[in-house]
Amino acid sequence: MGGQVWDGDGENPYFGMLALADLIVVTQDSVSMISEAAATTAPMLVAELPGRSRRQAMFLKMMRDEGRIRLFDGRFARMARDAA
Repeated sequence: MGGQVWDGDGENPYFGMLALADLIVVTQDSVSMISEAAATTAPMLVAELPGRSRRQAMFLKMMRDEGRIRLFDGRFARMARDAA
């Protein structure tokens, strides 16, 4: 596993990385981050953090109910890509 920190030089690689990802792990504290990752076809795992708002809880429940996310349990699980 590797990682990359964008230092602000050049074009932000964030959306390109999302587009190329085979699997995305995102923290639950940002509905925007989850929504951006959900716009891809990559399977997504959500890492829970202490505390959360009612709005975030409802959003995560909807995403889980639709089968779009799974909670991250510390392991990279295989998930089928969206058929859409």
